[in-house]
Amino acid sequence: MLQYYDARRLDKCIKRLSKVRFPNITEPVSVNITWVRIRYNLEGAKYHGVKWHSHNCYEVHIVYQGEMRYQMETGDEFVLQGNDYLLIYPGMIHRLSWVSECAISYSVFFEVSSASDTEKFSFPAGSVKGTAEIFTPLFDLLIMALERNEPDFQWIVRNVISSVILSVSEKGTSKDKDDQENTAVDIRYQSAVQFIGDNAQTNIQSSDVAEFVGLSVRQLNRLFRMYDGISLYRYISQVRCNAAKELLKNRELSISYIAGRLAFSSEYNFIRFFNRMEGMPPGRYREMTGV
Repeated sequence: MLQYYDARRLDKCIKRLSKVRFPNITEPVSVNITWVRIRYNLEGAKYHGVKWHSHNCYEVHIVYQGEMRYQMETGDEFVLQGNDYLLIYPGMIHRLSWVSECAISYSVFFEVSSASDTEKFSFPAGSVKGTAEIFTPLFDLLIMALERNEPDFQWIVRNVISSVILSVSEKGTSKDKDDQENTAVDIRYQSAVQFIGDNAQTNIQSSDVAEFVGLSVRQLNRLFRMYDGISLYRYISQVRCNAAKELLKNRELSISYIAGRLAFSSEYNFIRFFNRMEGMPPGRYREMTGV
């Protein structure tokens, strides 16, 4: 389901995106992200089409909403709709224009390192059109990351862009193509894992994680069961329990202090939690493990 984005909201994201510095991607393919751009053609704020031009890098243009037309100097013409993408080879002269009155697109410009493993990952010559359903949730995740003031938003943006590039690359076998699609889908799961790890010493709830990645708790639960075989709640509990074990290694820290450090409402609730997870209270765990 498409999200609603107005011109004012997109302009703020475009401004913040212009300040993001993208580190080079080295795995599984080595690329240098030159820049990322969001375009839109919405009522009350319309952009004109782009005249004939070319770039000395690869371009992948993705339509989130509406229709756009891309014309090549070679005479080829492509009309892109939602989830369609067009990969353009470096140096190809082309221009674009809006087909529909309401359209949104995003583009990634990148260079491929000569050191890349071209037997597994390559990018075709010429211009190639394709479709991938993952591009809609990737755009929503990109906007969500740009709108938040979370310190790791650049990490999320980088992974979204990495997924876009991997999704349009050519790979040698059908198994590799399946792995590539899974890499793109993993982004929301990976973002959730990162968020949980960064907030393990807070009273983090399933709803907090779901809100952060833009999914419902039920949808995120489905991802965690797919990749870890456990529920989101269980995963959070394990991470917080591991954080408790690390603190227990310092014998100068009292159980009461650790409970407060991990944002439990009381020492009693922390002991109950730890006992449920490990089958013993934290004090006994400290004695038995010799930490």
